[in-house]
Amino acid sequence: MRHLDEESAKYAAARDACDFDIAAVIAGEAVGLIHDIPSAHDVIERVVHEASALLTRWSTLHPSQG
Repeated sequence: MRHLDEESAKYAAARDACDFDIAAVIAGEAVGLIHDIPSAHDVIERVVHEASALLTRWSTLHPSQG
């Protein structure tokens, strides 16, 4: 912790200069699964559509419980 301020400043300067040999970019294994960046509106529409499809499928498979 003795050099925290000094190293933080070096890291910030490297990040600002896009020197990613010093300022590491940390990304997980799932980064390749991201294919789009939808708006909140699009996310809600997608969730509603998927939920509707699941409920329709469930009611078709279990008609006496619907």
